[in-house]
Amino acid sequence: MLPLAFKMTDFGVSRDISTMNIKDSNLVYRRGTYKYMAPEQVIPHWRPADAEDLFKVDVFQLGVVFFRLIFKAYPFDSIETAGLKDEKFFDDFISSQKNVYKVPALSDSLKKLLTKMLHRDNRQRYTMQEVLSSPWF
Repeated sequence: MLPLAFKMTDFGVSRDISTMNIKDSNLVYRRGTYKYMAPEQVIPHWRPADAEDLFKVDVFQLGVVFFRLIFKAYPFDSIETAGLKDEKFFDDFISSQKNVYKVPALSDSLKKLLTKMLHRDNRQRYTMQEVLSSPWF
């Protein structure tokens, strides 16, 4: 089996974080396309505690990409409403007018994966390793 790798960037804000001290860097965390931003990115003066916090932002953004691939729509109307708390969101979305392409249903494993990738609380959000370990893959 080939290793799975995702590499996405908004070239205006991409940085190689492997060689920098996250806490001492002058990175700007509130840049990018807002429809892909994790909820914590809009908190004034938010700074990641460590690299794991930044990777969880990436997991959220990858969750938005997966959602767009499935539904051809953004999961949230605004950054203020971004982030999930439970899987009920998908049942509501599928039955709404936002489901323009009439996706009939999602498997339980995909619902769980997307819920954990798009979780509002980054402490509850999956790590990339948990994403890759999902039974959905």
